[in-house]
Amino acid sequence: MGRDYYQTLGVSRNVNFDELRAGYARCSMKWHPQKNTMARAEAEQRFRDIAEAFDVLSDPLRRQRYDELGERGLKFPPPGSAFEPYQYVGDPFALFLSFFSDSNPLKAACDVSLDGCAPGILAKEFEKAIEIEVPCSLAEMQEGTTRRLTAERIRLGPKGG
Repeated sequence: MGRDYYQTLGVSRNVNFDELRAGYARCSMKWHPQKNTMARAEAEQRFRDIAEAFDVLSDPLRRQRYDELGERGLKFPPPGSAFEPYQYVGDPFALFLSFFSDSNPLKAACDVSLDGCAPGILAKEFEKAIEIEVPCSLAEMQEGTTRRLTAERIRLGPKGG
């Protein structure tokens, strides 16, 4: 038995688009991973499931196929049918951001322009990756080996020195 996308969004089978959007808004806010830090893995999975359910039910053709064939028929259409197999490849976080636009209560936490910044400090430069050449034989690369390395670097204190 496949998943019930209507139940995932908490809506009835004869839902209109506005009620579908309201169901998505309610469930996505409830299960957003930033809101559920104690059960993050479960919240991320449910958040993906909610995004997939909204993606299927918001498209009239996919919704019709889902209503007729269920999740299994949607993802694995019967042989000889003209339907393409469905697979959700969207980004649930991008859907969430586009859905809520400016009214997103978690926008400050998701703001891409704040990457690399600490609170109250201007933009911070990212450190370069440490690259070390390690000589090894072809056999060691194929079989795998463990080596201990020492990397020298300068660590600055809070006052920059």
